[in-house]
Amino acid sequence: MRTLKRLFGALVMCSLFSLPVSAATLCPDGQYHADGICKLCPDGSWTTAPSCTLAPDGNYVPDYGRGTRLAPDGKYIPDTGSMVLCPDGNYYPGRNCRLLPDGRYIGMQ
Repeated sequence: MRTLKRLFGALVMCSLFSLPVSAATLCPDGQYHADGICKLCPDGSWTTAPSCTLAPDGNYVPDYGRGTRLAPDGKYIPDTGSMVLCPDGNYYPGRNCRLLPDGRYIGMQ
């Protein structure tokens, strides 16, 4: 009984100090992406977006059905209606930044 109390106490403490982690998908490129099914873009990059689209600068970017938009840093990003500047200094589509298990950021709605 004493062991169960200690185990329960440890679980409670862990849950108090743990942050919830959203799911992420590890694609064949070895990088984590937003949760979804990995898809190969024509340039060999991977995405979990519904498809890829060719941006005006000649690079492929994930496409969520609205095309691309030019971020203030001069890079094209998916147009999701909103844009966020994350701690890594890059702009991402979305309203909030999400830290992935590999240390990169993505935007999320």
